[in-house]
Amino acid sequence: LDSYLTPANPLTTWIPLLIIMGFTAARELADDRLRFAADREANSRIYGVAPGGRAVGGGSFEAVCSEEIRVGDIVLVKQDEEVPADLVILCSSSREQTCYIETANLDGESTLKLRIALPPTQQMYLHSSSASEVSVPRNASSFEAEVPLRAERELGGLLRCGGEVLPLSELQALLQGACLRNTEWACGLAVYTGNQTRLGLSRRLPTAKRAQTDYVVDRLSGIVFLVQAAIAGCL
Repeated sequence: LDSYLTPANPLTTWIPLLIIMGFTAARELADDRLRFAADREANSRIYGVAPGGRAVGGGSFEAVCSEEIRVGDIVLVKQDEEVPADLVILCSSSREQTCYIETANLDGESTLKLRIALPPTQQMYLHSSSASEVSVPRNASSFEAEVPLRAERELGGLLRCGGEVLPLSELQALLQGACLRNTEWACGLAVYTGNQTRLGLSRRLPTAKRAQTDYVVDRLSGIVFLVQAAIAGCL
């Protein structure tokens, strides 16, 4: 090692740098593993589903993982469960065909919000105090949903039933990530799933967390490099 080029041993620079990079990489790996575990837990939750909205024998629902729910499926959500996809409420255990949801996971608000099924779906779906007695009619109606957009609560579309056309609004929206509260169960039609849900569209790539000191060190390092380059060019 030529002492004229550098008076310090390179190990005094590389060893601290490698230690810092190692700790940073370990922290990022731990965060990624936690996110992966949370995603796997959410995707493996079991819900009652009537695939494609078809009639199910005896009014029962099939047990399906949330990641297997598709657009057009009728999903049964029970009290205190998270909504697995963007749903349009069809019926509930309430006599008024209403339910309450908590959207703290979406907008941080803990106030319960009311959701009401449209009158045609209230009449089509056999109301009962037990979710196991709900019957799923065949070809009773059709839904038209808008192209998914980045909006927290909006859910636009149309319900066509027996020549009647009714608009969908926020009052019929059970958005993914919301929790069903104060209602024994609710049935909804999946209109958006996966990354097309409002929650999926709002996701962003995680940004690296940096302190203000890091930015100062970066600028000073750039200045030191330029000065050393200019000195080396003059030699």
